[in-house]
Amino acid sequence: MDQEISHYVRSIKVDIPPGVEDRIRKASTAHQPQVNLLGIRRSWLLAIIPGLAVILAAMILLVPALRRPMALPVPPISEIRTEFELVDKNIKIIFIQRPDFKLFKEE
Repeated sequence: MDQEISHYVRSIKVDIPPGVEDRIRKASTAHQPQVNLLGIRRSWLLAIIPGLAVILAAMILLVPALRRPMALPVPPISEIRTEFELVDKNIKIIFIQRPDFKLFKEE
């Protein structure tokens, strides 16, 4: 069956009229891609502009997220008073932490 089909395909020959071939060549050269001053096709320009917008938006959103947060200053400690009582031993313990207590500073 393949041989029969190939015989029929090879047996058909059609001559192209002389004016049609010229019109096809003229039509194919008439639709050349347009180039602007920078040598970039307009289709590429339409693809580059949104791509640059996406990259810019990603940078605006990701750069602050990747930065280290600034360390907050440690507020001074105010006076703290803590009391507790051991009733069965008749002991009362009082802790007083003064404001000048140096927790994070070395002397």
